[in-house]
Amino acid sequence: MTVNTTPTKIVFSVSSRTNLNLAWPFDHTGWRLIAQTNNLAKGISSITNDWITVANSANTNLITVPITRTNKTGFYRLVYP
Repeated sequence: MTVNTTPTKIVFSVSSRTNLNLAWPFDHTGWRLIAQTNNLAKGISSITNDWITVANSANTNLITVPITRTNKTGFYRLVYP
């Protein structure tokens, strides 16, 4: 399968008020979902080391993340490769 390298959007939904579901087009399987949890006042960091890769995200186009109420903000984006 050929991976589409054109940037795309992440679609989200919440299930059971405890899980955040993040999805992207199937042809973007191979992209990595990266995440960052900062406080709202700090916002998104542009420092590369502040972002972590969500485990196994390059092998799928759907990730479910448990909602942790102690994390006030969470930021997600897709990167390739």
